[in-house]
Amino acid sequence: MHNLNKTLADLESQNKFDEAIQLLKKELKKAPRDLSIQTEIGNYYAMAGDFEEALGYFRRVYHVFRDNDHLAESISFCLNELGNDAFLKRNYQQSKLYFEELINHESNNWRHFYNYANVLQANNEIKLSVSHYLTAQSKGGRDDEDLYNNLANAYLKLDNLNEAKKCYEKSYQLKKNDNALVQLLHLNQKINDWNEFDTLMKDIHNRLKDVNFSFPPFPMLTLPGISNEQYLNIACQWNKKLPFKPAIHTHSTKINDGKAKIAYMSSDLRDHPLFYLVHDALSFHDEEKFEVIFLFNGVEEESKEHLSFKKLSTNFINTFNMSDHELVQKISDLEIDILVDLSGFTKNSRTNILKYHPAPIQVNWLGYPGTFGNFNDKPLCDFIFADEIVIDKKNSKFFSEKIINLKPTYQPNNFKRPTKKVSRDTYHLPDDHFIFASFNQNLKITKDIFNAWINILQECPKSSIWILLQNNISKRNIKEYAKKKGLDDNRIIIAEYAPIEEHIGRIEHADLFLDCYPYNAHTTIADAIYQNKPTITHIGEAMQSSVGASLLHAIDCSEELVFDNLQDYQKQAIFFYNNQEYLKDINEKINNKKHVLFQPDVYIKNIEEIYLKLISQQKEKLQG
Repeated sequence: MHNLNKTLADLESQNKFDEAIQLLKKELKKAPRDLSIQTEIGNYYAMAGDFEEALGYFRRVYHVFRDNDHLAESISFCLNELGNDAFLKRNYQQSKLYFEELINHESNNWRHFYNYANVLQANNEIKLSVSHYLTAQSKGGRDDEDLYNNLANAYLKLDNLNEAKKCYEKSYQLKKNDNALVQLLHLNQKINDWNEFDTLMKDIHNRLKDVNFSFPPFPMLTLPGISNEQYLNIACQWNKKLPFKPAIHTHSTKINDGKAKIAYMSSDLRDHPLFYLVHDALSFHDEEKFEVIFLFNGVEEESKEHLSFKKLSTNFINTFNMSDHELVQKISDLEIDILVDLSGFTKNSRTNILKYHPAPIQVNWLGYPGTFGNFNDKPLCDFIFADEIVIDKKNSKFFSEKIINLKPTYQPNNFKRPTKKVSRDTYHLPDDHFIFASFNQNLKITKDIFNAWINILQECPKSSIWILLQNNISKRNIKEYAKKKGLDDNRIIIAEYAPIEEHIGRIEHADLFLDCYPYNAHTTIADAIYQNKPTITHIGEAMQSSVGASLLHAIDCSEELVFDNLQDYQKQAIFFYNNQEYLKDINEKINNKKHVLFQPDVYIKNIEEIYLKLISQQKEKLQG
């Protein structure tokens, strides 16, 4: 036995766990009921990282020795490792089973409940995840900032904004962490609470000076005062944070003969504003020249928009439960020529797989108005579809991608938007008032832009502003803020969320739309143009601050409607109020020019020419 132990120790020191296991299995054949040998085999399987096999051996021995704490801990360790591994591979159902067994096996460890809650949230079982976060809290997790962060995320998904805010605040109080900081700011914007805004923004700018900051990129787009150089750094830092296993690197350079294979990857191929931008354009793809594939990383739904996307291709693949490895392999197996990411750093996106470069040509387009940045000094995407307004020449150096300018704008639009006639009385709009409007998400309404709107209203006495607010807290905060500024809050008319056809129809009752800054309207400004309504926009340096200008430039209305400062923005709004006949001329001009934005068949033909050119260039590169 002494010689066996010495041999095992030598094998263990050399990490030759498989040899140790085989040696022990020979011994087990001699004494099949020897539980100590079975325990040792389990230990070596665990050392080798095969926790499933280890678990089987530990369970058999534990069945006999129920009071053995070491065995109980070994079983917990294996279940936890297996649960986390399945979670990282997005196999949420399997992960749930491991954590359910773990909780039954060891019910006093708060981290087990926390991990289980994370799986439930990832699997979209939000209410159940909240109850398990609260259990984890009660069992010892009250001082963990990550627990409060994740619980806040779950509360957000349930629209419980008050509890979400408390949890982000608690997380940031426990430890000054980047995620809680930016999410707290972002949530305050969603409820239009500007009380702590300046203080939190100082914290943001201080953190941006630190080389180790790590902010999720998307919520940063709504914050004022962030430069293009900082947006690039934010993306690059985020890419470092996300997991990457070089072993699954399958960089593809090969181009197919025959039809070009184009894959569109998105979590938003559903009832989402993306539908009203890109669906019709994609429906006009030339099936003789292109094979179109959709990679959908979202939850299946029965909406007409989701079903319409599904009808566009016989190859519509749900990637929600695919691990990064599996998705990279799937793209490689499909032999995709051009992979177009339509989500970027937004909810449920799979931008992380772009690090592996599974397609020879990768394009950033439409879903995220900014750069994807670099990873290991290489861009995640080779190209970004833009236009000369949203990324001008002086800012191109802050994009990791090569810029391809589309015409007339980088943003496509469906040919026809569903429209329902609704009477003005439905919305309680005063008959004798000029109606300013903003149907942006209210998180885009910053204190500065709202102050500008108040100034406009105070200079235009017979006017009201009609704004879309998505929660009761925001409605209260906006009204209270206006009253403190001396404005009659009855002049703020709240628009509720409405079905798309009603939403488009009610636009006709507005006289003039006012855009937000720094995050401009995207789909919303196209909706207004569709109904011949002008929008005054404030153009900035960043991509998301230039979308309004891009669309208005395309219809030759930039001179009348695009301004690079809030003072001129306000003056023009007041001018239109005082010169409403001139405003009618702008409406007519929009009606005459708007067709260039609603030609998805022409639009996709231009993009197809670009695709073929990129493929030709890639072939030349490979041959050269």
